[in-house]
Amino acid sequence: MNSKAVELGCKNTHFVNPNGIHNEEHYSSAYDLALITKYAMKNETFREIVSYSSYKLPPTELYPEDNRIFANTNDMLIPYSNHYYKYATGIKTGYTSAAGYCLVASAEKNNLNLISIIFGSED
Repeated sequence: MNSKAVELGCKNTHFVNPNGIHNEEHYSSAYDLALITKYAMKNETFREIVSYSSYKLPPTELYPEDNRIFANTNDMLIPYSNHYYKYATGIKTGYTSAAGYCLVASAEKNNLNLISIIFGSED
């Protein structure tokens, strides 16, 4: 992950784990996450998964059961939410006590794609 981040032009990112759980050596900047997000959204499978409020993952050899659900807590994707935004295309929320509430969001309108990164929100 770190070598890919460097390849994408990230200058203030170092990953220690793939899940984002707090570690003093795990960090990124909003700009770097925007670079990573721009790259990730080019992948059709990723783009499809993060655009839904929930997504049923297909069985694999490692997980042959057909009951794995990815639940996205990005309220901008949920039509009955107060935060619903019809142009939202993804992506993900996050929270740790160290980082606060975080959001990586994307939207598309009139062929213009936007990426928004929020770090350290209190709510």
